[in-house]
Amino acid sequence: MPEYIVAISGNVPPDGFFAGDDTLVTIDIDNPLAPALGGVVTDAVHLANAARTVVRGNYAYVCAQGGFLTIVDISVPLVPAVVGFVAIAGAWDVALSGDYAYVTTTWDRNFHSVNIADPTAPFVEDTIATATDPSGVKIQGDYAYVCGTDGFWIFNISNPLILVQESYTPDSGAGELQMCSALVVDGVYAYVCAFNTFTILDVTNVLAPAVMDTFVNGVDLPAPQLNGIYGIDKVGNTVYLCVGGGFYFTVLDVTNPAVIAALGGLDITTIIPALTPRPFEAIVDGIYAYVNMGAGGVTDGLRILDISNPAAITLQGSLIGGGAPNFLDDALGMGALFYVAPTVQTDVATGVT
Repeated sequence: MPEYIVAISGNVPPDGFFAGDDTLVTIDIDNPLAPALGGVVTDAVHLANAARTVVRGNYAYVCAQGGFLTIVDISVPLVPAVVGFVAIAGAWDVALSGDYAYVTTTWDRNFHSVNIADPTAPFVEDTIATATDPSGVKIQGDYAYVCGTDGFWIFNISNPLILVQESYTPDSGAGELQMCSALVVDGVYAYVCAFNTFTILDVTNVLAPAVMDTFVNGVDLPAPQLNGIYGIDKVGNTVYLCVGGGFYFTVLDVTNPAVIAALGGLDITTIIPALTPRPFEAIVDGIYAYVNMGAGGVTDGLRILDISNPAAITLQGSLIGGGAPNFLDDALGMGALFYVAPTVQTDVATGVT
């Protein structure tokens, strides 16, 4: 079956806010050495300042900081189409559970539950305010785990109509939960990316999460390797970090959550020395990492890395979308890999498929 990935474009100016780009693309990654553009949809209103996206089934759910959670039908990857949207100011990240999407907003400091049972007509069910800007969100069971400007929240979402904050863990002052951008939750642990640190929290007690270990930029790893972490993926006991500020793709071993260990990584400047783009988000599948890179200009786009040996990561394929055409100019969010079943044709005369 053909295999695709979703990417969005959302431009990062110096102040760190998203502005300008309004595009979602599907990318054919059947051949990791030569990824190919699938389809493109542009919407200057409902995809304006696209930030992050998540894919489930036939739909991609896109947070557009221009003011919407937007649903795109990707059932025909060559012709993606906007089918629904709901106004949410400053929408940043989204996670799904059942018939609901859970959205963080950075400008008005809110966490929302959104009914997506009908993809053509989503609507906000409940909203709960946060003390500071929330950013990344992940769902596990009855809880939503959210990181943000100065801390970490756990919300009870067992009733999407009435969101309840279980706890808020502020940064201690050491930076372990300061300017957080993304996270992964797996079992009893949350793996949190702050701007210059990577922290593991034990979330067994939702009322009192506990820090297990923190890796600090320039202390536990050389300065570029944790300088400005934007994205994360986790497979087994290995964590993959997109370190935009340091132009680095960093790999960590989290087998023992109390003792994080370095495994390797890749200095992006060694494979793209001129107009180096920043790695923003990645999806890992098998021996490949699919990394969306932006803020480099004409070098922006998707890179496919062979990560079979974390100490010697190599570039396999690229799809450059910066400049002209600019379908991946300032590439940011990534959706999940998805497969499209081949078309089954039936012989009308014989009825044989």
